Amino acid sequence: MAARYRALLLVPVLAALGCGDTWDRIGFGGAGTASGGASGGSIATAGTAATGPAPDAGTAPDPCDALDLLFVVENGPDNQLVLANLTANIALLADYLQGSDAAWTADFHVAFTPARDTGRPCGAPGDLSIDPSGGGPCATAGGGPFASETDGDGLADTLACLANLPEVPADTAPALAGAATRALGRPLPGDTVPDAACGAGFFRPQALHAVVLVTSTDDPGGGAGSPGAPADWHAALADLEAPETGSALALFALAPDPADPPGCAPPAANVLDWLARHEHAASSDWCLFADGPAQWVSNAAAEIDALCP
Repeated sequence: MAARYRALLLVPVLAALGCGDTWDRIGFGGAGTASGGASGGSIATAGTAATGPAPDAGTAPDPCDALDLLFVVENGPDNQLVLANLTANIALLADYLQGSDAAWTADFHVAFTPARDTGRPCGAPGDLSIDPSGGGPCATAGGGPFASETDGDGLADTLACLANLPEVPADTAPALAGAATRALGRPLPGDTVPDAACGAGFFRPQALHAVVLVTSTDDPGGGAGSPGAPADWHAALADLEAPETGSALALFALAPDPADPPGCAPPAANVLDWLARHEHAASSDWCLFADGPAQWVSNAAAEIDALCP
């Protein structure tokens, strides 16, 4: 089982624009800070793997049998162009999810959570809402606040509805790490436990867990954004990095990460530091996507296939 879990990444690239691989593979499974820039190198996997629950030898399912794909969206004004691009390409994401040859194509969940509180029911960071915009419930086949393989021909419309998170003023810092950890059932120390109704059924302990952070700014941590610091954020999710128990984790950030600072925005230093502590992680400079269209959603989905050949 574990042999099928390969050290490849969900890597949104700009191939559609002829830009090649714009992602910086930064995960190395240890403490430290990621370096910026689009290196296009291979992922480093040195270091000690995180310790998960004790494996039940011979009985743990393959994490590739199910996919939990979580988009953590910084829903402030500066991020709206990138989010519009995500929504415009959502049908391509649906095509890839349904057309994959991987086992998880028969059992996938896709959800969207805001990094800033929308003020709506189930609108806090880490919450999943079946009616994020207030325009009426999304028509998910399962009746929950996430899309799945059961949505069939309606998958693209369901994804577009769930991704329609309200824009809110940038007068508070985004809680990117808090949103991810809460949605995956692992709230940070000092954080609130999410309402069970705001995401019930999305997270499965035994699955391939892919987290995509889409943000124009950093998470300052220390309670100003998320509680704690990058080391705490890593610790909260470390037990998911255990393919031998049926769980795997990869994180990806579209965040300010200029090769030549200052770029168009200050580097998201905490987010990059957090990702660098995980064995499977990657980032790309948000500035490359902020000033024009890029069909990165379809390329991201295509790379999921490579995780589970």
